Amino acid sequence: MRGQFALAVLAAFAALPAQAIADAPVQNPPSHGCLDHYPKDAKDAGIEGMTTLAFTVTEQGTVAGVRIAKSSGNAGLDNAAAACASLWRYKPARKDSKPVATPWQATVQWKLH
Repeated sequence: MRGQFALAVLAAFAALPAQAIADAPVQNPPSHGCLDHYPKDAKDAGIEGMTTLAFTVTEQGTVAGVRIAKSSGNAGLDNAAAACASLWRYKPARKDSKPVATPWQATVQWKLH
């Protein structure tokens, strides 16, 4: 399938400690994109899907321990989502004015137009 494609990433709360909810991690920048990570074979075959990732936003705002929480059904899309997420940066959650590591989830929607 040729043409342009778009990708949306939706972040959702995931098992946040009660005290961290008010100061949850903030995406930095506000929305993530994985446009450059769309696997060529999946793109050429017209494969779309959604991959939900679980990971930790560290005290430094980096992403660690990325795992597939819900597969798109395509290993190429799932692997590309995990690779892309490892590059994301967040403003970390805070507890008592100090940055804390926080479990988090995000969904990468692979969509061709």
